[in-house]
Amino acid sequence: MIADQYLQVRSDLDHALDHLLQLGAELERANSWVQLVESLTVPVREPLQVVVIGDTQSGKTTLLRALFDHDFGIDSADRISLFQHGDKENTVEVSPRFAERYLRANFLQQFKIVDTPGTEKLTPEDRQLLDDFIRRADLVLLVLSVSNPWTHATWDFLGAIDKTVLQNLVFVLQQADLRSPGAIELVRRHLEDEATQKIGFAPPIFAVSAREALRTRDIGSESDRLHVQKQFAPLQEQINLVVGQAGGRTQKLRSACQIAQVLLHDVTSELRSVLDVVGHDQARLSRLSSLLQTRKEQTAQRIADLLRKVEQTSRQSSARGLPLLKDKLSIAQTVKTMTGQFPQAREFQLEIDKASRDSIEEQIEETARLLESDLRAIWPQLHDLVDEQLASDIKTEVPHALPDFAGERRRLLHAVQMAMSARGSGSNVEDLAQLFRRTARWLQLPAAVVLLCLFATVVALKFNPMIAEALAVAAVFGAAAGVALAFYRRVRIVSAYQEQMQHRVAELLEIISWQFNETIDSFHNQIAAGFEPLAAHCAREHEKAEPLLRRAEQLQTEFGAIASRLR
Repeated sequence: MIADQYLQVRSDLDHALDHLLQLGAELERANSWVQLVESLTVPVREPLQVVVIGDTQSGKTTLLRALFDHDFGIDSADRISLFQHGDKENTVEVSPRFAERYLRANFLQQFKIVDTPGTEKLTPEDRQLLDDFIRRADLVLLVLSVSNPWTHATWDFLGAIDKTVLQNLVFVLQQADLRSPGAIELVRRHLEDEATQKIGFAPPIFAVSAREALRTRDIGSESDRLHVQKQFAPLQEQINLVVGQAGGRTQKLRSACQIAQVLLHDVTSELRSVLDVVGHDQARLSRLSSLLQTRKEQTAQRIADLLRKVEQTSRQSSARGLPLLKDKLSIAQTVKTMTGQFPQAREFQLEIDKASRDSIEEQIEETARLLESDLRAIWPQLHDLVDEQLASDIKTEVPHALPDFAGERRRLLHAVQMAMSARGSGSNVEDLAQLFRRTARWLQLPAAVVLLCLFATVVALKFNPMIAEALAVAAVFGAAAGVALAFYRRVRIVSAYQEQMQHRVAELLEIISWQFNETIDSFHNQIAAGFEPLAAHCAREHEKAEPLLRRAEQLQTEFGAIASRLR
């Protein structure tokens, strides 16, 4: 196929413009932008116009068949024929001297071919029509027969055409198989001299045999085909040079490529700007997330410090209950215990809790207020960072409603109060009551021994003083044993109370700590939930823009390569 270099670069430019249109559609560019790109494709897709002129029997039709590998089936050599692509074969008789023929040949999507009668047969009307075709032609093939290249009709016609179109003219010396190489060389020199006289310069003249090319294509040997190919190669190179020369159609391609590059540069800059803004916002949102995490850790640390004070207050309050316990273990209370009048453990526990509840709850409320103040301070700080540092309009989507700080504090205090109320009940209170009962049972035995010995001593005094003395000694030892047992049980009860207090304080602190941490987590989760849509929006924009930018950059590379081939 002739002009293959031009057709290849034109095809590449056409595909690149199609890709640019697709990119613009995905970016939802304005209709004016789309129409501009579509207008660039019009000159790119215009078929090349080839005009063939020459004397009758010079081999014009055979040359066309050899160049395009197609039988045009020319029905008349006495009129101008314009061959172009059509969905179905048809002939339109424009005038008796001119016809438009539509063929279903793929190569005609790239070419419009004008075949002419012999130059000696052209009427003035033919010359005027043909002059219009030649002015618009991208390639003019002047076909001369090696048998009779000296006809005046062709040279007269050549001298009459506009000299500005001579740059698109290619001289073809046809039917080279009818003469020897030496004879062909003589003819070539004579034609160069003739051209110098007629048009002012000696153009390159290419001697070929289209008939031999067609014959070897069908039945020729490999060596014959190589010979013909070598013969036609200079002609094809010259055609590529003429079609691809500066100005004309190549200038249209260059202009379309340059405009497309400018449009694509704007698209690429816009996409880079979008990605820069999204990246900026993602970095700031990441920084906000880090800030939230840092503030959360700082808040947790402050709460841990405050809870240590609560623990100290709770232990001090529990220690104040120790004198109350010792009062319950006095001699009088011990005697009552031995008679079965046990102190009520629950009332005792409530009495102790009453002494510590107020101070602990006051400390808890103070801690809750500090927590609320700390959490409230985060909210405006976050909004200031968003307003100052987020670059895109997503800042308008940041929630402005404050989290329910007061509600969170009320729920927190209620949960703590419930935990403190629950700590006075349960197995700890029952264990303390069981210790009182067990102590009473253990003290009843030595007390009974002492009473029995005293009674026996009184009775023995009447009968035998020595027995009475022994019984008195036994009563003393029984009383001593009872006192020792009472002190031992008192120590055990106090120790058990202290262990219970430590356990209850630890349990209370664990519950309070859990409640505070739950409140902190709930608050920060609310904030994170408010900023999650922003992060998701940035991720979607990045996911959408990044592949488009890669495609735009790849298109830039393609247009750059095409532009370098059009220089």
